[in-house]
Amino acid sequence: MKKIIVVSLLFLPVMVFAQGFNARMGASTTVEVRKASSTERRVELQLDIVKRQAAKTYWVLTSTIERLESIMTRVESRIAKVKAEGGVATESEVFVAEAGTHLAEAKGKLAVFTSITFSADKLRDNVIKLREAAAEVKVHIRAAHTSLMNAVRSLRK
Repeated sequence: MKKIIVVSLLFLPVMVFAQGFNARMGASTTVEVRKASSTERRVELQLDIVKRQAAKTYWVLTSTIERLESIMTRVESRIAKVKAEGGVATESEVFVAEAGTHLAEAKGKLAVFTSITFSADKLRDNVIKLREAAAEVKVHIRAAHTSLMNAVRSLRK
């Protein structure tokens, strides 16, 4: 009887350790599954954020180009009025033509926004392409704005 109690006392810690080990192994697989699902959700969330940022940037740049085009048409009508009164507006015409080319180039670069397809695999590459395209569009918008300012200044002379 004493032998049975002693033997059972010796194997009791081994059995408890084995049960705890099995429980931890099951827990680690559920943790891995949970981590994988949270990673997928995080990637989907990042993809959604990038899509919204790209749409917002596209809208802002498009509306800026449209505003500059409307300003350009008003400056052109003012040039026509000055010419009708017998004034000289050749310098302003040059600046307006330059602004028109910059706006056309900005529209061309803006087409990159619609050509990029978003995927979780190449998310970083797509974001880099978007930033580069937006930077180029901004350069052309600034140049068009400067040209229009110079056209208005030359009309005031």
